[in-house]
Amino acid sequence: MISPLFVIMTRPPHTGKNKTRLLPTLGADLTAALHQAMLTDVLDAVASTPFDMHICVAGDPQHAFFEPWKARATVEAQTEGDLGTRLRTALRDGASRKVIALGADAPTLPTAMLHELAMSEQQVTIVPAKDGGYVSIALNGPHWGIFEDIEWSTDRVLKQTLERTKALELTIAVLSEWYDIDEAEDLEHLSTELRNLPADTAPHTRAVLARRT
Repeated sequence: MISPLFVIMTRPPHTGKNKTRLLPTLGADLTAALHQAMLTDVLDAVASTPFDMHICVAGDPQHAFFEPWKARATVEAQTEGDLGTRLRTALRDGASRKVIALGADAPTLPTAMLHELAMSEQQVTIVPAKDGGYVSIALNGPHWGIFEDIEWSTDRVLKQTLERTKALELTIAVLSEWYDIDEAEDLEHLSTELRNLPADTAPHTRAVLARRT
């Protein structure tokens, strides 16, 4: 059996270019540090599983940050186009095995949920996000039509994706809702959650948040 493949969709760490909606709250340096920390925690979480990893970069895949990861994962640039186009290309291995798209801004997503995504037998498995999108989507098969007719970067992404799943007559599992880090209020949610989680949960993210004044 071919191992499921996690595809992490991300950007290289660049001061002033990552998580721009957090810049007014954190400033450029701390925002870039948080992006790198969250990405590291997500990669560490996936690397702790037995599943394969692929890092798909919107930017330079030769960025120094990714060098140490090339022993554990393949790394390549994302294609041009909207998110649907980039997801279809990044998940092209779905023609031959289970593929799971995951962003780099949900550093506390439990490892148990990664296993659920990888092992679900449904054609589509989704982790909904609190903002109306999704944190992760897994495909059992090349069901690329699920990415069509979606208003990306809106609070209608999840609803429209579920409608596409129904229209395509695909089986689906919807896992527990989670959240990603985009806005200032998300930082407060994350800080509160980390205070109630074991100290080894998202340690890099935790360390950066501790630098806030």
